[in-house]
Amino acid sequence: MSGGLDLLILGWPYLSFGGGLTLFVRGFLIFRKYRILADMPRAMIGSIPMGLVQIHGKAKADHTIVSPVSKTKCLFYRVNVSKTSSGKASDSTLKSRGTAAAGFPFYLHDQTGKVLVDPYEAELDLVLTAERKVRGGRGTALRSFLWGEGDPTLSPSNRVSDYELETYAVEVLGTISERWNPFAWLQEILPTSETTSAEAKSHTYYLKEYCIVSDRWYDATGTCTWNPQPFDDTDRHMIAKGKNEPIMLISDKSEKGVEQALRNRALQYIFGGGFLALIGLAGILWKYGWL
Repeated sequence: MSGGLDLLILGWPYLSFGGGLTLFVRGFLIFRKYRILADMPRAMIGSIPMGLVQIHGKAKADHTIVSPVSKTKCLFYRVNVSKTSSGKASDSTLKSRGTAAAGFPFYLHDQTGKVLVDPYEAELDLVLTAERKVRGGRGTALRSFLWGEGDPTLSPSNRVSDYELETYAVEVLGTISERWNPFAWLQEILPTSETTSAEAKSHTYYLKEYCIVSDRWYDATGTCTWNPQPFDDTDRHMIAKGKNEPIMLISDKSEKGVEQALRNRALQYIFGGGFLALIGLAGILWKYGWL
C-alpha cells in the first residue's frame, strides 16, 4: 500500500469530522434562507422597495444565447460539469468538477411593471434542461480524425455530438483547475501513478444544463438596487446579489415549492453533516484511546 493511501486511511476521521461540520454549518445557512423566504411576501414589481425582495414575473430580453448542451435559445444558462477517470494513470477526482455560465441580464414583467435581473451570482433552482454522459479518453483522437468537430452520424441534426461535448467539458474543467483549489493539500496525499501517457486512461464526463428561457414565469429573490444603466424612468431598479443580504435565488417553482426545496436541502445537510461529524469524532476518540 502506498504512503499516500496509508496517510489517507489514517486521516479519515479528521476528514469526516471536518467535512461533516462544514455540511452541518452550511445546512443552517440554507435553513436561514428558507426562514427568510417563508416570512417574505411577494412584492409587485411596480412598487418594489429597496433591499431584499421576492418577485414573480415573466422573463423577457432583447437578446438570446444558445446553450451548449441542448442548443436551447435562452436568456441565461449554467452547465455543471464533472469527470470520473479510470485506468492506472487516472487523475484525482477532487479537481474534476466545474461550472460554466453565460447569458445576459433579463427583465421580469408582471402586470405592474418590469425590473432587470442579474443572474450571474444567483443560485438557480430550475428544472433540468438537459443531461448528457460522454465517454472520452480512449478513441478520442480517432473520432477527431474521422469526423473532425463532430460525429455526423449522430441524430437528430440538432443534437450536440459527444466529441463536441467532450471538448467543451475539457475546456470548462481546464479553466476551473487553474483557479485556487482549497483541497489542493488533499490531492498531494492521494495515491497517483508515476507513469502517464504510456498507460491507457479513459474519462467519463457528466454535463447538467439549466436554462432561463424567454416568456416563462420565474421567482427571483435578491436585493433591489439602482440600475446602473437605465433606459428610461421605468427601468430604474435591478435585482442582484447584495452585500448585506447575500441571497440571490431564481426559481421556476411555485412559491411553496421554492420554500419546500430549501427546507428539504437544509435538513439533508444538517442531519447528513451531523452524522458524518459524529462518525469522525468517534474515530478520533477511538484513535487516541478515549473511546
